[in-house]
Amino acid sequence: MSTEVLAAAIAIAFLAAACESLTAFGFALVMVPLLSLAWEVKPAVVTSTLLGTLLLMPLLYEVRGHVRFGWVAPLLIGSFAGIPAGILVLDRIDASALEIVVACVVIVAGLLVYLSPRLSLERPIVPLSLLVGGMGGALRAATSMGGPPAVLYVLTFA
Repeated sequence: MSTEVLAAAIAIAFLAAACESLTAFGFALVMVPLLSLAWEVKPAVVTSTLLGTLLLMPLLYEVRGHVRFGWVAPLLIGSFAGIPAGILVLDRIDASALEIVVACVVIVAGLLVYLSPRLSLERPIVPLSLLVGGMGGALRAATSMGGPPAVLYVLTFA
C-alpha cells in the first residue's frame, strides 16, 4: 500500500469520525463509500466495522446508565442473530455487487432518515425489535452500515 493511499484512508477515517461526532451516526455511511475509492470494498467494510466499533466504545461507557435495557435487548439479540447472514453475504458476494449494495444502502438510508417515516409507537414491539435488530446486524456485517434500521425504528417512538 502506498503512502498516499494510507494517508487518504487516515483522512477519510478522521472525516467519518467527525461526522459521527457531530451527528451521532454516519461513520460507515461516510467511510465505506469514500474508502472504497482508494481500497477494495471488502477491506473497506471490515476496516469501517472495526474502527466504528472502537469509536463507539467510550460512548457505550458514557450512556450506560441512561439505556433502557428492556428496550435495547431485543435489538441487540436480533443484531447478533443477523451477523452470520451478513458475514455470509460479505464472503460470497462479488466485490462489484457489494459496491452496488453499499451504494443502495447509503442512498436508501439517507432518503429514509431524511423523510423519517411518521409512525408513532409508544414502546418497542419485541418481534419488530428482533427483526430490526436482525436487519441491522446483517447490514453491519455485510456493509458496515447497520445503523439505519435502528435509527428509523427509534424515530417511531412518540
